[in-house]
Amino acid sequence: MMSSFKSLGIAAKIMVAPAVIALLLVFFGLFSSRNTSELGEMIRTFQSASDEGKLNQEAEAGVHALHAAVYRSLALISIKNEAKAEKVVAEQLTVMGELQRALEADTHTTTQTLVPLLAAYEAKVRDAYDAATSDPNLGAMMLQDADKAYEELVLTLQGGSAQSRMTEQKTSRELDSMQVFMQSSQTIVLLVAVVLGLFIALIAGRRIAKPLQHMQSRLAEIERTGDLSMRLNRETDDEVGRTADSVNALLQSINAGVNEVNKAVTAVAAGDFKQKISTDLRGDLAQMKAAVNDAIDRIESTMSGLDRMMGALSAGHFSMRLEVNAQGAYAHTVKQAQQTMMALDAMLGDVGNTLAAVAQGNLAVRVTAQGQGDLLVLKDNLNQSLVSLSGAMQAIRTNARQVAAAASESSHAVGQIADGAQNQTHAISQVAVAVRQTAASVVEVSRSTEQASLKSRHSVMVMRDGLMKIEKMVDVVNNIAVNSEKINKITEVIEKIANKTNLLSLNAAIEAARAGEHGKGFAVVADEVGKLAVNSAESSKEIAQLVQQAVLETARAVEAVAAVSADMNLIEIGSQETDDMLRRISDTLEEQSNAVEEINANLTSVDMIARGNAAATEEITASVMELSRIAESTRLEVDRFQTT
Repeated sequence: MMSSFKSLGIAAKIMVAPAVIALLLVFFGLFSSRNTSELGEMIRTFQSASDEGKLNQEAEAGVHALHAAVYRSLALISIKNEAKAEKVVAEQLTVMGELQRALEADTHTTTQTLVPLLAAYEAKVRDAYDAATSDPNLGAMMLQDADKAYEELVLTLQGGSAQSRMTEQKTSRELDSMQVFMQSSQTIVLLVAVVLGLFIALIAGRRIAKPLQHMQSRLAEIERTGDLSMRLNRETDDEVGRTADSVNALLQSINAGVNEVNKAVTAVAAGDFKQKISTDLRGDLAQMKAAVNDAIDRIESTMSGLDRMMGALSAGHFSMRLEVNAQGAYAHTVKQAQQTMMALDAMLGDVGNTLAAVAQGNLAVRVTAQGQGDLLVLKDNLNQSLVSLSGAMQAIRTNARQVAAAASESSHAVGQIADGAQNQTHAISQVAVAVRQTAASVVEVSRSTEQASLKSRHSVMVMRDGLMKIEKMVDVVNNIAVNSEKINKITEVIEKIANKTNLLSLNAAIEAARAGEHGKGFAVVADEVGKLAVNSAESSKEIAQLVQQAVLETARAVEAVAAVSADMNLIEIGSQETDDMLRRISDTLEEQSNAVEEINANLTSVDMIARGNAAATEEITASVMELSRIAESTRLEVDRFQTT
């Protein structure tokens, strides 16, 4: 079987895996169809049980509502409100009629047993209500028979609901089991299909990919090593095997041509232009053969001409010219060589003439020959050097003249410096007197600053004592506010009690009215209790208003005290800052006093330096005269060069 699969084409191998997966999916569809039918039957059973349970619940709720409506109607009849009682019972009987019709239309066995019980209960309710309209006591007695029917009906409804819930729960569990089974079955079938498909696809892929991988690795090795003698192995009889045969034939042809080209190129690289390609080649390889042989001939001709030119260059003959029959790049190379010889001849001749003129002291001459590349750089550098040299000579000539003039001016300035040194000595004496007076003033200001600092610290202590008293007053006011809030809560409780008492008095008055003649005394007491509750509520409201007013006044007092406390804090901060500033001023004055003493001491040193400057000016005068003589000598030497 594996040999047959191996002989299949690539397209046939690829189609095997999808075909197997399709068959498994068909089997999976048939299997799922049968399970889906069973699942649908379970869902219908579950829905039926659910509908039956909902109907039982609606019936139970309707029965409870009707029973409560009957008792409510009897209470309304007892207070002579027959119209409202009739409306309440009529509404509930209408609802029960609709419910009874729904039960009759239902096909469940449990539901059908409820129909006669519901009809019997409804008949007893109607009889009790009709009797109560004429005699409430008789209606109440007949309602006891309706209570028994009500209890029997409720028990039946509850039993039906319980049975429906049990059926619903059982069906739900079966549905869950079926769902789990179907999911498990689907998962298993899908896994089998996927695994089998992947296995077949893996085998087909390996049968296709292995020869291709071998071919790719072999070609990569040929590309990496450049060894065209290597060949591909034929492992299959499909398209891949036939491709390997074609590639081997191509490699054989290319290898033969490349070997011949290698021999010819190796000989050219060794300087042997006689070696040519002689093997019979076809197609592009034949064109390559002709191109290589022609290139060898042209290289040989060009190299011979270049050899003669290089010999002339080495001998210093720049007038040599080539006469070689060349084309394309070789002709361009020969032309470039001839242009190079001409450019060298023109440039070096002009450079020689320029340097000869410079040797005669003519710095205005320049190189004018045209050139490119390094020759242009040589020309520009030489001309720039001549420009720089000419500028330097002019600058030296100008500087020599300026140095001579500056030496004369310096001699005059030195005399002025000597006069200034004497004036400086006199001024230093006057500054010393002023410094001593400043020291006395600094001591007096420092004493006054210390006294101001003491008074500022005393003010800070007074402000702190005031702040402590204000904080105590704030605590007292806050306690008053807290107590006011407690009183307000107590008044709210009193007001609630009064409202409840008033409500109780109203209920008592209603009960006294029902009692008739026997309840008159109780009605008087209830009326007095109601008045007392109203008075208590009004008093509690007045107390609450007073307490609220007290809370507002207390809040205003707290705000005012807080504002005063904030202002005093600002005053304390300002006093503290003033004290800090006075201390810094005192420290600064002390430093100034020390600085004045140092200035007084330094003035003596400055006086000595001024006297030394007077002696140094005499030495500078002698140096300036020598500098003037050197500048004149330099000017005479530079005047020998011509710069324009």
